[in-house]
Amino acid sequence: AEMRADPSGVLSVRAASLFTCVADWDGTAMRVTDPKRDGWFETEDLGRVAAGDLEVFGRASETVKVLGELVSLPHVEAHATRWAGAESLLHDGPIDLAVVARPHARLGHELVLVLAGPARARLEPVTAARLEPSLARFCAATLLPFERIGRILWADRIPRTALGKCQRALLSRHAGLETGPDL
Repeated sequence: AEMRADPSGVLSVRAASLFTCVADWDGTAMRVTDPKRDGWFETEDLGRVAAGDLEVFGRASETVKVLGELVSLPHVEAHATRWAGAESLLHDGPIDLAVVARPHARLGHELVLVLAGPARARLEPVTAARLEPSLARFCAATLLPFERIGRILWADRIPRTALGKCQRALLSRHAGLETGPDL
């Protein structure tokens, strides 16, 4: 197999054993397409290929640029989960959380922590005064400057797949974060 990365870091693969087509059934007809270009299949992964070595950074859909640096949303989310586990205000009931990115004119993207759970009615009013400063201190101590979460939002729920993976694009739409960059 051969691997390559385009200038933005998206990985592509070419191999004799690569699939020949993709078949989609829309309920009435079968549609068959070949998503390869010149034999290369563009993956949804970001990475680097150098001197025969392959380094995968993660899924393109789960990676954003902040101040020109690649940031893994699952990595930041793992730190936010650690913070939530240590934050006493969040111990009254189950809290679900996810990290999403909002377009931002100066930063590229702003990282936003979205919280959901039964404690929302009690905690949403104190988020800016108590939770955001606590999160900011935690991020400053555990994350690189460009990985830090900028703010907290509350949602009714975090949309997840059947396997429990966050549907970040859907969550961003529901939270109104796809509207356009801050200036």
